[in-house]
Amino acid sequence: MADFYGAFRCGRRPDVTLRRYEPRDDGFLLEGAHDGYAHLPGRPIHIRRFDVSPGAVTIEDRLQGFTERASRIGFLLHPDVAVANDGDVLRLLRDDARVEMTASAPLIIEDAAWWPDMGVEQMTRRIVVTPAQGADSRVELRFSAGIGTPS
Repeated sequence: MADFYGAFRCGRRPDVTLRRYEPRDDGFLLEGAHDGYAHLPGRPIHIRRFDVSPGAVTIEDRLQGFTERASRIGFLLHPDVAVANDGDVLRLLRDDARVEMTASAPLIIEDAAWWPDMGVEQMTRRIVVTPAQGADSRVELRFSAGIGTPS
């Protein structure tokens, strides 16, 4: 996470590390980290891992170290994406594309604004995941090819 001031001015910048990359015949595993929150008490490090295989992407997000601040993961949806909450599964649909999303923490849908261009604002929705607070908090998200349409 970088600090931005005004138009196109950047202050503190994180150090980003590629921790692991494993190509496979049917996908890959990619893990990276950054220290963009190191200025906070506990100096947490953000670690994200992608496990990509045919029909599915699993993301593990982890904060290594302790922080008293709550974290949030947000997925801003394009306004044309329909979303339905089916208990523990979110179903996303746009045209013929269908994706199911699950997580190890509650999934919340909230109203949000999207700015596709300077001065242009469109209302849309955002999916928010709030991992548990504390030392070494972790959340797993899974996106898979879905079946059916949102209701």
